Amino acid sequence: MKKEQQIYVAIGLGFVFFIFVYFVFLLGPINKSISLKIKKIEEKKNLLVSIKKEAAAIDELRMKSEVLQKEVTDLQTRLPKSKDIPGLLRTLTENAQRFGIKISNIQPGQLVSQKEYDELIYTLTIASNFHNLGHFLAEMGQEKRIFSFRNLKLNVQSGTDKNITVNGTVDMVTYIGRGS
Repeated sequence: MKKEQQIYVAIGLGFVFFIFVYFVFLLGPINKSISLKIKKIEEKKNLLVSIKKEAAAIDELRMKSEVLQKEVTDLQTRLPKSKDIPGLLRTLTENAQRFGIKISNIQPGQLVSQKEYDELIYTLTIASNFHNLGHFLAEMGQEKRIFSFRNLKLNVQSGTDKNITVNGTVDMVTYIGRGS
């Protein structure tokens, strides 16, 4: 091998040695640092995604909570915690007048305790047209406060007043919620 060829081989080996040193000792730590930072960035992205999911779940829970709170308020209106006799009589009187029902007697009954609520029973003595009575009972069943009717006993009434065809008694049940 000639001297000139030996110089080229030495230069080639030096270049290969320089490339080796460059990649192993200079770029190696930088590449390691970059890969660690990329891994940390991916971990942070995954953490951010999970936090966003949790935040969305919190917003969803907040909306559900608001809906449930509204339902509780509505149910407390439908099932009050007190007897509210003036409001009850007002509702009864307004609907009776609207449908032409004549209530001649309201007899308060006993308070019946159930597991989650109490039932307050009133016996009503009524006189009316049969169809108007049906409309009255249906309307009372659609009120905000819960009413139900039991033990409807009707008698046919014959007379000169065509607006009154039946009379009788019915038990009106109102419900009272229990405090929790």
